[in-house]
Amino acid sequence: MQQDQVNSAVAWRSAALRYGAALLLVLAAASLRWALQPVMGIAPPYITFYLAIVTAAAMGGFGPGLFATAVGGLIGIGVATTPLDRLQLGTPLEQVRLAIYFASGVAISLIAGAMHRARRRAHAEARELRRISEELHLANERLLQGDRNKDDFLAVLSHELRNPLMPIKHGLYILERSGADPERAQRALATIARQVDQMTRLVNDLLDVTRITRDKLALQRDRIDLRQVVSRALEDHREVFAARSIALQERQPPQAVWVRGDASRLSQVLGNLLHNAAKFTPRGGRVQVSLEQRDTQALVRVKDNGIGISARLLGRIFDPFAQAEQKLDRGAGGLGLGLALVKKLVELHGGRVQASSQGEGTGAEFAIMLPIDTAHAAAAAPVAPAPGARERRRVLVIEDNVDSADILSMLLKTTGHEVDVCYSGDAGLDKARSFHPDTVLCDIGLPGMDGYAVARALRQEPALHGATLIALTGYASREDRERALAAGFDKHLVKPPTLDELEQVLGD
Repeated sequence: MQQDQVNSAVAWRSAALRYGAALLLVLAAASLRWALQPVMGIAPPYITFYLAIVTAAAMGGFGPGLFATAVGGLIGIGVATTPLDRLQLGTPLEQVRLAIYFASGVAISLIAGAMHRARRRAHAEARELRRISEELHLANERLLQGDRNKDDFLAVLSHELRNPLMPIKHGLYILERSGADPERAQRALATIARQVDQMTRLVNDLLDVTRITRDKLALQRDRIDLRQVVSRALEDHREVFAARSIALQERQPPQAVWVRGDASRLSQVLGNLLHNAAKFTPRGGRVQVSLEQRDTQALVRVKDNGIGISARLLGRIFDPFAQAEQKLDRGAGGLGLGLALVKKLVELHGGRVQASSQGEGTGAEFAIMLPIDTAHAAAAAPVAPAPGARERRRVLVIEDNVDSADILSMLLKTTGHEVDVCYSGDAGLDKARSFHPDTVLCDIGLPGMDGYAVARALRQEPALHGATLIALTGYASREDRERALAAGFDKHLVKPPTLDELEQVLGD
């Protein structure tokens, strides 16, 4: 309503200016007629008004031109005629002249008004073309910048994925030749494990960013004690800090801090912050992790005394691929996705995250704020079953990647299971009929008969009704999981699974 009033006031002001200008032009034309009357004598009184009509219509459009015509005609009839003391049209000739004047005024107003509208349209089109041109220029700049970012990102990705391959390959070379030197073999195995973890982190970050961008990341929400999430994250990263001689300090409240969220995703958030702190804190540094409850908010702080964050970078620290300027050695490494994932995951939990730093060399602090679960009765924490001897199972692995299938078979055999392997869906279906497995680990992207078809066929076998079907796949979205369950799988496991994840699904 207020905007309508403003627009109406602007329209009235514009009309007043246009019609006022037309009136002034007519009065000027009348003054000129009076001044020239001694020279012009009984010449037609309307001649000087034509210029006023043309100017008024050209400047203001048809309406002001018609207004100037009417006012000029009245003045010409009443004042400019002879004698000057009364209104008269005199002779039929004067009547004809007046008619010609009004007809000419209307025609001039129409023509000049059309020219006025055409000029306004031309100006509007010119402004629109300038706007479109500017938008195209900006879009082109964004495309060029996006192309540069893509090239930079692919170069960084290539570097970050190739870096772990060298120690993995050399570690395998050492294992082949370690002989009776268990210390060398153990060091090689530890190196390979660290590099595989790094590659897994990179791939998972890429996948998670894609899922969040496409709104395909589903949270498994439960009522959880945030202290346990913090403790698990610290325990998982304690060795990393110890290896870099960085002191890791922890401060948590004695009472539970209840939030509703996905424990694994919140662990990922804290893991990314801890990984970041370890990466940017020099040897001998210190990282402090604290948890506290403030009214209806749970506050987690991760503070370090590392290299800090410049003011230029601080404003975009949570943007995807945002990184500090790197030298060619890329000692810190990474894809610049960790903090972007932290922000997105925290926001999915209804919280927010903030970064603060006094500048380079002053350390940095990241604060996570999550809403407290205000339910009155706390749900009882699930009691973990007491550890005992693993149940030996008959496991059938159906995987077309021979190396993946064979190494998975070897891994399961080392934990005491009886394992058979097939490299295609058809062969796996035939083997299941004779092997009678307790559990089937089946890839989805099989050539020919895919994993969904295998699951549907196995569900039609009466002898296999008690078997547990597990989809072991790189397809990890919510839709992929739902499709696997609809096809007959009991569980959906994303590659590459850890040994703990395998033992959990085999033990359920």
